[in-house]
Amino acid sequence: MDKRFGFYFTQPNQYNYKFNNSNFISNIIVAILKSENLELDMSLRWDNIEGIVYDLVFKWRGIPIVNDSIIKRGNDWWSQAKPSGFFFTEYAKLRPVAFFKKMLDSQKSDYIEPIDPDIRITVHPIHALPEDRSSVMWEAEHIKRQREERERLKRELGKLPDDLFEIIFFLDTYNFKGCAAYSGDGISFNFLVIRTEFENFIRQLDQERQSMVEKYSTNPEGNGLADCDDE
Repeated sequence: MDKRFGFYFTQPNQYNYKFNNSNFISNIIVAILKSENLELDMSLRWDNIEGIVYDLVFKWRGIPIVNDSIIKRGNDWWSQAKPSGFFFTEYAKLRPVAFFKKMLDSQKSDYIEPIDPDIRITVHPIHALPEDRSSVMWEAEHIKRQREERERLKRELGKLPDDLFEIIFFLDTYNFKGCAAYSGDGISFNFLVIRTEFENFIRQLDQERQSMVEKYSTNPEGNGLADCDDE
């Protein structure tokens, strides 16, 4: 992967990224995933070589969680990320939006990760997985009625607005200073969201991605990198 990039700040919540031999565009938050007070702010930008670039900042009550001083920022590639943030690209046809859409209908867990596995995104469709009730010793009658009614609706309709998903973002320790190679160790941020929240997050990402592809993609034949017209 060609790691030639650098960046400079303009104003709060907005960044201009400047690339050698590449386009640069403004970058603002386009999608937010929330689970209680845990929040992921995700934004997109375009690079002629990498295609879509995804920036991620994890927050607790609006404050970035990861100390930026321990994240690798030693060269142009690593320093392009937002403060306290991480990023990955659609290099080699990695397509997170398509993956998220697929997982809305999936009956089993799955994950994606880049060729350089800085990050791994796993989705568990909890609503579709077998429920282990072996530890349930007692259940109030009104709770039981609600559960049984929901199970009936689930059998009849298949999808419900409150279907539960777990979305896990794993960050390898290679993202941090002093780690010389991918380790398989790292930190994870787990989000529990219902279907309507997941769909809204996907919709926000998809709209911005499609707009960016239409505006910046000039390589419809593609080389597998910036050819982004396949979703």
